[in-house]
Amino acid sequence: MRSRDLRSAVGKLLIMIYTTQMQKTFASILLLCAPWLVVPQSVLAVGSFGITPPYVINHELEPGDEFTQRIFIVRRDASKELQADISWSVSGADSWFTIEQGETFILPAGEQRVPMDVRVVVPEAVAAWQYQGHLEVAVRASDQEARSGMIAVGLRARAQVDLTVVRDGEVDRPSSQVAGALFSGIQATWLGGGMALVFLLLLILVLRSKTLRRKLARS
Repeated sequence: MRSRDLRSAVGKLLIMIYTTQMQKTFASILLLCAPWLVVPQSVLAVGSFGITPPYVINHELEPGDEFTQRIFIVRRDASKELQADISWSVSGADSWFTIEQGETFILPAGEQRVPMDVRVVVPEAVAAWQYQGHLEVAVRASDQEARSGMIAVGLRARAQVDLTVVRDGEVDRPSSQVAGALFSGIQATWLGGGMALVFLLLLILVLRSKTLRRKLARS
């Protein structure tokens, strides 16, 4: 009887030690995977603030073209006046953009949908290529509300920018940009494969843990 109790106690101890080790292993793996598990910032801000549509896209541009896209800044609670600050980053095309309302403007109290007109002017001397980036809208308490003592947490939302300039119906593909696109594809494939390997390792560890527990329980 004592021998059986001893085996049971040893088995429980081993299970506890193994479980603790498994927890540490999981924690280590999750820590190593953190860069891949970080969720990219959504185009629409979470909560009661956002933008619609969350993009500026045009794939039929030619040198010298221009167009304007209207984006609405929307919020559920419009009881206070807010200030919007607009910025953008589009590789090779930053100078094409202007905001007709200005890069800083007021969201009046009482208005849940405030328009923002994004104007894009494509230069005549420009390579026919795809220009990508983002436009960011940050809102905060206006200077007037701040002076009155209002404290508001700044919110941000991003709009995807994807513009394609064609010349004679074709898109140029400079070797450096082709190499960059190829590297991005390889990097994305490697990251995807790495994540699959990590999850496979986690699954194996879980199965081994269950198998060991059953063996120890039988003893």
